[in-house]
Amino acid sequence: MERFFPLYTWQLPEWDVTTEKRDPTKGSRAWGDDTWRILKLLYKKLEKKIGTLSFLWCFTTYEHWHGSEIFRLWELDVPSSGIEHFLDSKIWESLFEDAQNNKQYDDMRWDQLVIKRSEGLKRISDENKVNITSLIKVPLSPSIMIVSNGRFNTGVHHGNTSLENLPTSICEAKKYRDPLYPIVKRRMQRLKPKKG
Repeated sequence: MERFFPLYTWQLPEWDVTTEKRDPTKGSRAWGDDTWRILKLLYKKLEKKIGTLSFLWCFTTYEHWHGSEIFRLWELDVPSSGIEHFLDSKIWESLFEDAQNNKQYDDMRWDQLVIKRSEGLKRISDENKVNITSLIKVPLSPSIMIVSNGRFNTGVHHGNTSLENLPTSICEAKKYRDPLYPIVKRRMQRLKPKKG
């Protein structure tokens, strides 16, 4: 019997990953102009390595997305056959830092970036999910179950918001971006009647 794994991906809220392909023209909006300029170059090199850019980056454990832009969290239950590739996220981060600092690419690190499928499955099966990212095809295969797609990030000023405390609407997520929100929230908490 095939094993399913919980995966998490943050995407722009209007993108329906079940029916739509990746739209590279939205990269600048998602990442900001400076970051996107670097990522575009890295993505081209990654596309050569794995043969496609029609994929979603997925965390193997929940991580809050700190971007100022509002993103939707897709919680997925993915069969092992639905995971196309595994990447070493530490190596990806170091490649990004080098590109950001105009350093020459290290081809050896590019060779180490893609983790062998058997090793990737072993690592996420053994709960050794540190520094590993999964890539799945988009639009999503019908074999992938959507657990939830109704939560949104709180933005850069709210730390590592737990999954349970994420806003459940775009309207609520916008409130978190209001500079006065922390003050209003503290006042509201003080006004709540105490139990007991």
